[in-house]
Amino acid sequence: MSRETFELIEKIRSSGRRAAMATLVRTHGTTPRKEGTKMFVGEGGAIFGSVTIGGCVDAKVIEQADDVLRSSKPRRFGSIFGSVTIGGCVDARVIESMSSSSRSTPSRIFMRSQKAGR
Repeated sequence: MSRETFELIEKIRSSGRRAAMATLVRTHGTTPRKEGTKMFVGEGGAIFGSVTIGGCVDAKVIEQADDVLRSSKPRRFGSIFGSVTIGGCVDARVIESMSSSSRSTPSRIFMRSQKAGR
């Protein structure tokens, strides 16, 4: 993860708000982003990053992130692209990356994100 991502995680954590983190765990064929790409969705609707290029898969991540934040249970889903320029599929995992009562630190979040991808 980039320094900007760690700074965002720390900013969200210190605000006391919750967020979900989506990670592309598998890609196949032609996809706009590759494995390991991350997207964060805050409980207030704030979005950072994109697992595709702002299309239907990102919309599915936002939907799944809402479910994760409500239930605190991780989600995994797959999507297939079918357009003239994109003809692949992706699997994404969405986890709660932090909460106001959490003792999550950027390094712990990094470790969780690595485990989520496996």
